[in-house]
Amino acid sequence: MNYLKLFFLFLTFIFNKNLIFSQTLTLSYHLGQTVKNNPIFPPLLAPAQGLAVKYSPARSFRSQWARLYPRTRLTFEASSQFLGNAAVLGWAWGGLAGLDFPLYQQKKHSFNTRLYLGLAVLSRHYDSFRNPQNVVIGSALNAFGKIEAAYSYQIKPFLGLNLGLAVLHYSNAGVQSPNLGINIIALSAGISYNFNLVKVNYFDSLNIKPKISYNKKYRPFIQTNLGLTSVASRGAKFPIYTLFVGASKQFSPKGCVSAGLEWVYNTATFELYSHIAGQNLPKSQFYRYSFMAQYEFIFARLALVAGGGIYLNRHVAQRSIFSSKIGLNFYPRSLWKTAPFHSWIGIQVRAYFGEAEFAELVAGFRF
Repeated sequence: MNYLKLFFLFLTFIFNKNLIFSQTLTLSYHLGQTVKNNPIFPPLLAPAQGLAVKYSPARSFRSQWARLYPRTRLTFEASSQFLGNAAVLGWAWGGLAGLDFPLYQQKKHSFNTRLYLGLAVLSRHYDSFRNPQNVVIGSALNAFGKIEAAYSYQIKPFLGLNLGLAVLHYSNAGVQSPNLGINIIALSAGISYNFNLVKVNYFDSLNIKPKISYNKKYRPFIQTNLGLTSVASRGAKFPIYTLFVGASKQFSPKGCVSAGLEWVYNTATFELYSHIAGQNLPKSQFYRYSFMAQYEFIFARLALVAGGGIYLNRHVAQRSIFSSKIGLNFYPRSLWKTAPFHSWIGIQVRAYFGEAEFAELVAGFRF
């Protein structure tokens, strides 16, 4: 056992030598402001506010998950959100799944960061007849993301007080125009109730070795994506094709880095310029080539994906030289087991730098 590990064990003993495993139910209220991200954004007549109910299931400290992420928690959330203008923007009802990452934890005090992804239904979206003022969101169903920094105070072992600062984002990823997106910055306050509490001594848990193995070699991969987008509200949908080839390496049970070359062809842009605008341009001018790198946060069969790249060529309707993406991959074979190959499916949201462009389905194979 090295000195660094002994040092952390000493800190754990001083501050909190027990791991508490329980189910948690949280009710919170948040109050904030919708951000006007464009001059044509409709007027905001009131603060954004809402209610959220969160549930965190109990974990087994003998599981691989608990050994690799001893304090990280899986959380599910259902929320109702007023967007600041009842007539034009309306309300959003959403469901989220996410992870709660501890930054600092003592007996009664803790600071956490929380990352959530999910879906939301908006009561009011753009309609050329019934709601033309809503130039923000063109569809009822939208992607819903949330990031939060939170402080928790444990009043009793079963009762806690929570305060936080959150950023909420609603977008349809360009599937239906318009899509400026809705961003909200909010303060939150809530009460959490812990039930079915089980205390486990941290030093006892160290004796349980996770049966985890993974392939440490550099491995080639190929990934194909299929997206869908439109060029006008209520317009036809056009496919977007993507091919991504390169090499990847899993540096630890928790993370994998991939890098390679990517080709993207957005047929919606081609149709817009060729048939609507009447410009006779070759398809090759619509092809995008980029160098792309991504990191996967691994949780056995699930992986959160975040990546970015640089376009290597100029193409029609280019908005930036930078490309970015975020998404979720599912692996039928666990990445915590050595295997001759891994395949995956997933969903990703692509953007020109920070401006969401389209969503796509993903299928890949790692040799």
